[in-house]
Formats: sequence, C-alpha cells, structure tokens
Amino acid sequence: MRQLKLKISFLLTLIGFNLSMDSYAQSKADTIIYKLDVGKSILNWRADNHFGTTKFKSGTLGIFEEELVEASFAIEMDSIKNTDIDYDLMRAVLENTIKSRELLHITKFPLSYFNLCCAEKIAVDSLFLKGDLTLRNIPACIQFQTFLRADKNMLEAKTDSIAIDRTDWGIFAMSKNHSTGDQSYIVSDTIYIQINLIANQIDEKEERFD
Repeated sequence: MRQLKLKISFLLTLIGFNLSMDSYAQSKADTIIYKLDVGKSILNWRADNHFGTTKFKSGTLGIFEEELVEASFAIEMDSIKNTDIDYDLMRAVLENTIKSRELLHITKFPLSYFNLCCAEKIAVDSLFLKGDLTLRNIPACIQFQTFLRADKNMLEAKTDSIAIDRTDWGIFAMSKNHSTGDQSYIVSDTIYIQINLIANQIDEKEERFD
C-alpha cells in the first residue's frame, strides 16, 4: 500500500511538472518579440551641467498577454557624445574623459547592458521596472518608471529621468566624495539618464540580435 501511494505521488508530481513545462513553453511561444530599432532609439545622459547622447547596439523586448516580460539591451559606449559644448576641443576633452580608463574604460568595456528583472503595471501605458545595468562588467540594480505602448507592429517606450550613482559600479575616479589626490577635473557621482525606444515586431524565424 505504501509503495502504491509513493507511485501515485510520483506520478502526480510528474504530471504537474509536465503541465508546468507545457505552460512555460506555451507562454514563450505566445510572447511577442520586438527588435530594437537602433537608428530611432537613444539614451540621453546628463552629468553636472553637461549632457549628451549614447546609442544602442542591439536589443529586444517581449510582451506576453499585454505585459512586458523581457527586455535586454546592449549600449555602445564609444558612441557617447556631448551635445551642449560648442567648442570642439572642450567637447573632445569631456568625451575622452568620460570614455577614459579612469571612468568607463570603453577600450576594455565597449558595451554596457541592461536586463529586465521585473515589471509592474501602475497605470495604462505606465510601468515600474527593475533591472540590472552592467557597466565595466559590474551589474547593479536600477529602478524607474516608463511609458510603454505596443501594438502588433511596433513598441514605443519613454522612461522618466533615472538617477544612477556611478560609485555603485566602482567608478570612484574624479569623484568629489572619493578622490584622494589633487585632480583638476571633478565629475559628479550622480548621473541622470533617460531612454527613448522604438522597436519593431519580429517573426519567429528572425534573429533577436544582430
């Protein structure tokens, strides 16, 4: 009798596992995938009184039953551009400082990444997101609100301003609060980013990333 109960229990567990796997497979199959249009998407940044833009290299987003269930992006760090300084030499100094090994070290870390952890709908077309932003190969959690609207062809998103602290990624050089030497250039710890995304639906046979 005991062996019979064990067998029944095992079969029920196995059936439950199979149903769970079938449900997961079905949800993956029904997820609508959108591929980022890198030519129409942009990351805006502001540090102190300076601001500029950065481009995306690739990205995908997934919608299942009108909910955002996945989002992953690669950010092209060499595309960092200042847009408020008119004088070419001063603009180049700022851009090269940001890209230097003391700060973002783009020669060693040419890409940064964002991966969605969870999304919560707070209103129509408005979400609260949490995810990992990876800079210099170090992930740290960020959270923010975003507008997001999607139909069967296109997805559009526009985030609120997102404040991040660069020291969360171990970037302490030229920090007013952490510098130990007499450095002539000080970069604020708090950086503000804002993201505008346009993505197009892809079919099942199309690659998600280039």
